[in-house]
Amino acid sequence: VFVAERGRGIARIEAGGKINATGQFQVGSEVGGFGTAAITGAGSTVTTGGLTVGLFSEGDLEIENGGKAVASFTNIGQFAGGAGAILVRGTNSRLEVANGLTVGNLGAGALNVQSGGVVTAANVAVNSVSSLNLSGSSVVQSSIDNSGLLSAFNSSVTGGVTLRANSQMSFDNATIGSLTQHASDLLVNLRGASDFDNLIVT
Repeated sequence: VFVAERGRGIARIEAGGKINATGQFQVGSEVGGFGTAAITGAGSTVTTGGLTVGLFSEGDLEIENGGKAVASFTNIGQFAGGAGAILVRGTNSRLEVANGLTVGNLGAGALNVQSGGVVTAANVAVNSVSSLNLSGSSVVQSSIDNSGLLSAFNSSVTGGVTLRANSQMSFDNATIGSLTQHASDLLVNLRGASDFDNLIVT
């Protein structure tokens, strides 16, 4: 399924609608494309082998109000020129990735999880020009390897967080499993009652 392969395109899955794409579900594919997609409402689901938002162009995906996306892998901003954003917002709104979730591979990506949204993945990687932002009792059930910007307000990361050189992290009343730093300098902004099981600096 391609939403805006080369031009502009819009897709909306709502009211319990379902899409099963054995190949890929792409939002914003080739150069010059601009795609937007929404999965909204309880029971509304996209199930796909691969979910890509912003392959070579721009793409935005919103998962809200109990909608769900299920994928084997997910890329946000995959190649140079690609810029993608995924928003997971609201109770029971979920992005479930069986394997890796990459926020910015060679492009730029943003993953925003808000108001009780949940993201699950085997692992999450954020590149140097990309961001992962959590707020409002949202949860990421995964480890995170961060080379960009990671922020969490009143939210939690169940796995460990690894900070790479020149990355940034801002936590306010947030919880993570552990923190490992792989750079000569560590700049962490902690506000409120943030909790860490382990803090490892190497």
